[in-house]
Amino acid sequence: MQRAVVFYNPTSGKSQGLRAAEAVREGLDSSRWQVECVATERAGHATDLAADWGTRVDLMIVAGGDGTLRE
Repeated sequence: MQRAVVFYNPTSGKSQGLRAAEAVREGLDSSRWQVECVATERAGHATDLAADWGTRVDLMIVAGGDGTLRE
């Protein structure tokens, strides 16, 4: 089974980040991916998370605003 992580900003999009991350999880779960959703907690956190998770997953996805994506 392939593994993915979704980094999401819980305050982006009128606090819809978790909803977007869960939608991604549902879509990938149906394709037999093991998916974990992880909230960012501060500016620069997505970069730290990517460095930490990079060797443990097959796919990293970002669900957030422009700031999260730019990281």
